Amino acid sequence: MPKTVNISKEELQQLYKTEIKTTKEIASLYNCSRGTIGRKLKEFGIKNNFRYEINKEELKKMYIDEDMTSYEIADIYGCHRKYIISRLKKMNVKVRRHKRKYSIFYEQKLTEEQKEIIYGGMLGDGHMSYHHIGENSCRYLETHGEKQLEYLKWKIKKLDNFISKKTIAVSDNRFNNTFGITPTYRFLTVLHKEFVPIRKMFYTEEGKKVVPLFKLTPLSLAIWCFDDGSCCGGKSYNFYTLSFDDESLNNLLIMLKNDFDIEGKLYERSWNWKDEIHKGKMISLDRRNSIKMYEIIKKFRIKSVEYKLDNFITP
Repeated sequence: MPKTVNISKEELQQLYKTEIKTTKEIASLYNCSRGTIGRKLKEFGIKNNFRYEINKEELKKMYIDEDMTSYEIADIYGCHRKYIISRLKKMNVKVRRHKRKYSIFYEQKLTEEQKEIIYGGMLGDGHMSYHHIGENSCRYLETHGEKQLEYLKWKIKKLDNFISKKTIAVSDNRFNNTFGITPTYRFLTVLHKEFVPIRKMFYTEEGKKVVPLFKLTPLSLAIWCFDDGSCCGGKSYNFYTLSFDDESLNNLLIMLKNDFDIEGKLYERSWNWKDEIHKGKMISLDRRNSIKMYEIIKKFRIKSVEYKLDNFITP
């Protein structure tokens, strides 16, 4: 039941119209909610305070032609954005669900370079998270350790037009030994329809990450290498594919062979995680195939991940 407040019309008129106090300020004086004061204003027939009368044609011009947000218009008129939304609806103007900056994001399409970066990331440290049913339901995100921070910033720059929040999230890993005790860094994109087919491509209906057959480009190969590759003393190169199933691993071997004439082999590895023994398979390239891979991806060298290639600079 709405709270009642003992205030007369004259008192409310004095506070709201003469002293120009807001409903929030009056509610604070009477220890009640803004809604209670709003109902009293309506009950007493006291009109709302606004800086200016809002002209319908002017409102349409700002919202439709000038593409201003309800927040920006409300700031001009000194009212709440909900009042602007209400006026627009009464004028049968279709109200945008999101702020203007998001409508700009939603008009973007992934370039071929961006797709190649994301495909390579999906083989490595990238994830495509699903949030809700709808057109714009997926976003791309990555997490890296401190050693690869500059590499992460390079990816943010490449995917810039799909990233709203340019700051990098930092996680404290003192209680999570996945990355040791050093901080980890993460970025994520906006929810976007361009990511939906990629999510369907790389995940089962149950949400397990898999690898389908697709055209592996030199850039995608380089990203996979920088994400999950490891140079073993210049003698071989390993990809940490431990979480992939056998079909995904076989598809990766096929793509390496068909697209680059690189031959890889699988070998099993076991490791201890939280006092449990886990087993998986890694893809390994011998020195000849490692050098072949290096010649393909060396043009994409990024300073913070050069350590993953340095042993192959002099074949």
